[in-house]
Amino acid sequence: IRRHVGLTQELATTVSADERFDVVAPHPLNLLCLALRPDDRGLDEANRRTDALIDAANTTGQTLLNRRVLDGRVVLRFSIGATRTQRADVERSWALVSRLAARIGE
Repeated sequence: IRRHVGLTQELATTVSADERFDVVAPHPLNLLCLALRPDDRGLDEANRRTDALIDAANTTGQTLLNRRVLDGRVVLRFSIGATRTQRADVERSWALVSRLAARIGE
């Protein structure tokens, strides 16, 4: 459990440094909720893009992300908890999300 919490905190630091994303909820354990940051097109468009990102990531079969709505905002739930999950797995999943976000933002 400690390892998963540590990986979640590391991922939160990485996500927070990416200007395209917001960490949208506290993350004291192994669940990180993030969303694409609204721009001048507004929250509805950011929600649409976050939904598209979740669908695109899940369609690859390389990761499984969950969707929730928090205070009217669509969020991507990144849960780190499988017994065999390693740092490299988290890094690969984040790289995928990051690449797909770049495509969705175009």
